[in-house]
Amino acid sequence: VGDLGYSIGFPKGEPGQARLKFAGYVQMVQRGAYYLKEPVKMWIETQRQPRSLDRMGGISGGPIFNNEGSIVGVHVANSVRRGRAFSVDEYSIAWLLMATSKKQELTRNKTQTNLSDKNWSDKADTWRKNGNIKKVICTI
Repeated sequence: VGDLGYSIGFPKGEPGQARLKFAGYVQMVQRGAYYLKEPVKMWIETQRQPRSLDRMGGISGGPIFNNEGSIVGVHVANSVRRGRAFSVDEYSIAWLLMATSKKQELTRNKTQTNLSDKNWSDKADTWRKNGNIKKVICTI
């Protein structure tokens, strides 16, 4: 609890990112075509860039990095009014990768770059520009 995270992606289809603080695990419940109850990480949003970004919709599926540059979650939902973000944790990601043929990917989830409040915005821009973080559009 209290660890920093950096969510990077394309909210509203445009480059953007959020600085987050880990608040603990909660149960996410989804109802609709199927019922799902899953433990997720809850984050408190402490900063958003660009500042004019009013919503984070579209950042789902983007990585959340820790200070060491390791992926510690995948962004899955936001609660704008409460300033909360939710992610699948790194253990669920590892389980998924191990269940597929991507086992070699498990050792490559670190960026080789430490993140801090001073460099996270520039690193986010660089990773998007270099194609390390890409915009994906689902048309289903």
